[in-house]
Amino acid sequence: MPSDAHIEADRAAIAAALAGDRVTCDARVAAMSPSRLRSADDADRGSAVRVLAASARHAALALDAARVSELDDRIADARPAATEGAPDVAAELIGAWRALLSGAHALALDLATTCGARASERRQPDLVVDAASLAGLARLASGDVASGVKAARRASRMARTESIPLCEALAHLVLARARRASGHAHLALRITRALGALPVTSHGAWLAFEHALAGGSASSLARDELAAALHAWCDAAESGDRARFDDATRVLQARAASAPPFLRDDVDALVLACDPQRDPHGSPLESFLLGATSEIPPALHGIATTRGIASESAILYALQHRASAPRRVVRLGRALVLDGVPALQQSRRHQGRAETVIATLLLAGPRGLDEAECFRAVYGFEFVPEIHRGALDVALHRAREWLGGIAHLERQGSHVRLEAERGLVCPDPRAGRSLADKILAALAEDRGRSAKELAEAVGAPLRAAQAALAALVEDGACEARRAGRVLEYHLEDTTFSEPTYVR
Repeated sequence: MPSDAHIEADRAAIAAALAGDRVTCDARVAAMSPSRLRSADDADRGSAVRVLAASARHAALALDAARVSELDDRIADARPAATEGAPDVAAELIGAWRALLSGAHALALDLATTCGARASERRQPDLVVDAASLAGLARLASGDVASGVKAARRASRMARTESIPLCEALAHLVLARARRASGHAHLALRITRALGALPVTSHGAWLAFEHALAGGSASSLARDELAAALHAWCDAAESGDRARFDDATRVLQARAASAPPFLRDDVDALVLACDPQRDPHGSPLESFLLGATSEIPPALHGIATTRGIASESAILYALQHRASAPRRVVRLGRALVLDGVPALQQSRRHQGRAETVIATLLLAGPRGLDEAECFRAVYGFEFVPEIHRGALDVALHRAREWLGGIAHLERQGSHVRLEAERGLVCPDPRAGRSLADKILAALAEDRGRSAKELAEAVGAPLRAAQAALAALVEDGACEARRAGRVLEYHLEDTTFSEPTYVR
């Protein structure tokens, strides 16, 4: 085939890839013989490189690290000498993907940033969007959630403007991950549900897993083995059956073994936070699970705090077994706490001071705390005896009342400790969800609901729900729309708009 014919066929394959058609592009790659590249001129070789890169972009969306590496090697062999001083951006971007999928997040960020600048100079909008998306994903994988969210929002807006299906699939999926990591799993669910409208299938496995992580139910999105294993693992945790949970954990970790490091990290965090028998010392979650900090780690937003025992409203518990050191366990793992361990229910008090005192002292262990340390952990600011002693005395009194005879709160001078001989599990309100968060999560499940329906869904008084909804509407988090005689509330995301493609 003449060089011009090769290039024309390559262009058609690349256009198909950008429109979401992976099959046509992969077929073009499969038909690319080594003899063609050996005898090809620079224009022909450059065209071949762009086809290989387009195929690799689909493989990256599929999180197929082996395929990305294979195509990256082929790109290196096919790259024309004339591009050495001005490398093809699409090809360079595959190097960034290869780094990310191997766990080299800092390198991936550097490469993606460089590629984005070059693509902008050359006015290649699809590559600008992909580079921005990849940079956001690398930042999230590195633990820089704030910068990751900012980059993901920018990429999603650019993708929406350009309306290139392949770019939208990546950008919006990264935004969903960023939304969940920043504590807005309800927005992540809205995105993952909407992405089914895109004429792209390469991201199916990743999409199903992100949907599950955000707390989505098993559905048509959950056909992937990893997502299915995650749903089965959650079911096992909710059942409280230890043997079933251990089996499901082994299956989940086996499925995750071939996933990229950033997804394996999610699985490891979930297992550690849900399994009360695991020791968190030395893990990335150590400070949170041992009670030193109370900000929920990014990996635990979503499924870990939304699923669990239906009759329990808390999302986090302090736990002490008789034979092990105290630690926290998230809502999803509550049923795995041994039946013989005494349990406290969450009170109806808005601030939950009694439970906060008990959880704080329980996590402090047998040594207890100085009253100033206890006050700071419960109230969040420094203890001034002449001002705050009355408040502390009341909080400790209420904690004793709430404990009944399950455990004993001892106070000697300025020292406070909790003695729980039989062990204890207690809600820890310090990382609880606000009423507004519960309403937003309920709105993520339906397209529109009335204030009365939302109040019933979250178990709140109607007036409290109406006040929370008014604040959410004012902040732009949701929108009120008239539906006949009923005022319905709809979830809004100022960045993401649902794709309008039809397959």
